[in-house]
Amino acid sequence: MKYFFQKNRYDCGAACVAIILSHFNVKEELLTITQKCRTSTKGTTLYDMKRVLFQYGVKFKGYECTENDFKNLTLPLIAQIEAFENTNHFVILNSITMDRIELFCPVEGFRTISKHDFLDEWTGKVLMSTL
Repeated sequence: MKYFFQKNRYDCGAACVAIILSHFNVKEELLTITQKCRTSTKGTTLYDMKRVLFQYGVKFKGYECTENDFKNLTLPLIAQIEAFENTNHFVILNSITMDRIELFCPVEGFRTISKHDFLDEWTGKVLMSTL
């Protein structure tokens, strides 16, 4: 899987879409994904991210989850978290254990954080494979 860093404050969602596409062996430039996702200064919507994944034949669906759903999540997935100044941010979840989450943040890169810290930031929304 190829990992992409975001190019500006608003394209974390597009970067996550590009990462998921690479997981499914789809090669596409981040700029193209950003344009297809209709990323604006308000960011990218979950709907547009799902729509673009579908355009490339990758079937993802949006879910509202709780901690109790962790055992049923299909990885990798895109998770929405609350970031700075009450804005939302998207990250890729790669691994979930009893007490740790391994993720890729398009700003900071790879991170391992406690499940508790992740839950404090997580909105409960994910985009996940329907396979």
